[in-house]
Amino acid sequence: MTAVSPQDLSYHQLADLLVDEIRRRRPGDRMPSEHELVERHGVSRITARAALQELEQRHLVRRVRGSGTFVSLRLDYPISPAGPPSFSEVVRRAGRRPGHVIDDIRTVRPPRPVRDALALRPDARTVRLRRRGLVDDDIVSHQTQWLPVDLVPDLRRNLERRGSLFDTLVADYDLHPRRFWNRAELATVPADVAPALGFEGRPQAWWIESCNRCLRTGRIVELSSSWVRADAFRIRFEHGPSDGITVESEDHP
Repeated sequence: MTAVSPQDLSYHQLADLLVDEIRRRRPGDRMPSEHELVERHGVSRITARAALQELEQRHLVRRVRGSGTFVSLRLDYPISPAGPPSFSEVVRRAGRRPGHVIDDIRTVRPPRPVRDALALRPDARTVRLRRRGLVDDDIVSHQTQWLPVDLVPDLRRNLERRGSLFDTLVADYDLHPRRFWNRAELATVPADVAPALGFEGRPQAWWIESCNRCLRTGRIVELSSSWVRADAFRIRFEHGPSDGITVESEDHP
């Protein structure tokens, strides 16, 4: 097979070369600029730009206007019946520091789909919580969560003290949430959510809906919908006794 000279590199081939470099770097490390790629690989500026855009579409890098291109975080986010439905716990297990910013919390009459999912009476009210999730001070998710109001009195005070909703439900209300159902898809971020996630445009992110019920009582305790940055997490559904077995493909960084 004839070797490809630097000048003949396509942007796909250049992107594949850069994947090897990404494997050797840590999240947050700066990647070469377009100018540096031109100098190093002898490609055109158009090819260099397209290669970085390709890596961004693969969610391997994050491009910040005026700052540069950086290796994406890409923490594993396993969703399984056995694991706790806790953003904070997922982040802690990955060796990172979780955090949240509460944007709004109030008692409201829920829309019918929410009321039905929570198995509530027509006149029931819920706590609606809107907040953003952080990993090491970087915003990575936007969440809307609904909880039956009778289960979580003084939720704001308790949540501000503990930070993690899962920890708050367990410690302050003796509720033990476990996943009842989940669904997820890659979808285009809504215009009103994109700025909250730090997006300049409207790229795709993980749209995750979940319903949790108390392991002790069997009652539905939470319904949530979240937008999660795909360059921050690899969402992974796990079913059955895999025992942590992972079959890696050659192109999986």
